[in-house]
Amino acid sequence: DDRIRLAATIKRAMLDGADTGPSYAVEKETYRTVFVLRQRGCTAADGEKRLRKAFPNDKKDFIFPLGEDEIAVVKSLKAPDDKAEIASIASKIASVMPEAGDDECGMGVGCITNSLSGLNRSLSEARAAAAIQGSFIDGATVARFEELGLARMIYALPEHLCREFVAKTFPEGSEKAVSKESIVTVRAFFENNLNVSETARQLFIHRNTLSYRLDRIYRLTGLDLRNFNDAVVFLFASMVRRRMMGEKGRA
Repeated sequence: DDRIRLAATIKRAMLDGADTGPSYAVEKETYRTVFVLRQRGCTAADGEKRLRKAFPNDKKDFIFPLGEDEIAVVKSLKAPDDKAEIASIASKIASVMPEAGDDECGMGVGCITNSLSGLNRSLSEARAAAAIQGSFIDGATVARFEELGLARMIYALPEHLCREFVAKTFPEGSEKAVSKESIVTVRAFFENNLNVSETARQLFIHRNTLSYRLDRIYRLTGLDLRNFNDAVVFLFASMVRRRMMGEKGRA
């Protein structure tokens, strides 16, 4: 029927960038975007069933399994760039999926387009954003590719450069420098403009405890995080390392 032909046209456009198909069935001026969901422990077939229950009557929306644990949702939008609408769709998608840790799942959304050929770019961006969200962004429901900033740049780095940079920044024996406690401390330190007193207050620790943590990182890595340049190097390297650990976990 028309719905099946329309789905085939949308899928071909998304995968191949083809802007062809039965024009009577495709509303080409409709604004659409692609969500990509990746979740370990939930097969694409199971995820598709859950999502079809979440969007049972949306005739303009399409759900396509793309791999064992990857699903694409092509969603029509009411407005060309409504962040609240995108966040609402992401929350609805997340609500029907089984719970998983931050390192076990990722949801990304690509660019918004009103052309069929634009769906191919939206898919590529959504896939990248899902990978980045699963590796870098804790607590977020969805990652928009266009808003990823530094994480987006790190994702594009060649793997051999990542390995070299991380090995140089975190030499053997410096594992404690990149412990969860250390990363939380460094992020808070950045958020408070490298201010020791404000960071200690935010973390509910004594400033001497914070100074001890910063000194320990310096002993292990040679980076003095009270110095802005060293702090930037540490933060960048920790994000690169997290990307590598995420890729290792997905392998």
